[in-house]
Amino acid sequence: MISESIQRIGIRRALIMLAPYARQAGQVALRLQPQVKGLVLEQKKGHRFTSAVTDVDYLVEDRLGSDVLTLFDDAAFFGEERDTDRISRFVNYDQPYIVTCDPVNGTLYYRDGLPIFEVILTICNREWEMLGALVYAPATDKLFIGYEDRVKGPTGAQWFRFYDDGQGNGQDTFFTDTLLLRGHTPNGQREIHLSEDFADQVEPLREAGYKPLFPHRDYKGESDWPYCTSRILFSDNCDGIIRRPGQLIDNGAIGFILKQAGGFWSHGPLDRVTMHYSYSVMSRDEETHKRLMKLVG
Repeated sequence: MISESIQRIGIRRALIMLAPYARQAGQVALRLQPQVKGLVLEQKKGHRFTSAVTDVDYLVEDRLGSDVLTLFDDAAFFGEERDTDRISRFVNYDQPYIVTCDPVNGTLYYRDGLPIFEVILTICNREWEMLGALVYAPATDKLFIGYEDRVKGPTGAQWFRFYDDGQGNGQDTFFTDTLLLRGHTPNGQREIHLSEDFADQVEPLREAGYKPLFPHRDYKGESDWPYCTSRILFSDNCDGIIRRPGQLIDNGAIGFILKQAGGFWSHGPLDRVTMHYSYSVMSRDEETHKRLMKLVG
């Protein structure tokens, strides 16, 4: 295989090249999920969501890291489990682009057998400015991308749905369309997902007709729990998400795609040690975004 240059082909094309690899890795994770369900999780320091790791996280990260280093000659790889994976030790970080990876976003949900987990990749420049993002949901076989190519263009967002091509050759094709998210559905629930430190600021949201939810606080292993962060990309019920802090490689990727699709995403400064923005606010409509930004202060 002859490697490509992201600088030459552009951000959108690079994301489309990454898409089948993200899908293959995600389908491996989905196939292995029943065997992982119920296992004791490896724990890092931190919250029960952010600290959870399974062997599948390492498997997906090593696989995608190898793919990135094979596909592109001008990209480094930055995985969430880089301190203990098997690929990061081979990465040359002196590159103009950085492809980040959250191999299994929502590992706790994944371990519990829920379908609401994703494989997430982003393309950043050397200053950690996001230029492109890809979110693949294995359980629904849907993939979302957003891109802002400042050199070659274009800027926008798309979604893909894969399906059998019907020719009996085992090959899948995909349907793609522009991802355009503006406003909310009047009959929707108008959910707002918040991190726990906003618990004492929700009354104005309730008075305005929103339903405040605290997914990381309130999840108790329910088998029908639907409240993942990527919900804002595909569910008319989810109007906004506010987190303090918000991690670049997952929360930031979803916010970036939302913004390219016509929604709103604001974030605070990036801590380059933890790779977290001081806050992250994403909304489907301007009214909601203004309300959530007031909570940040």
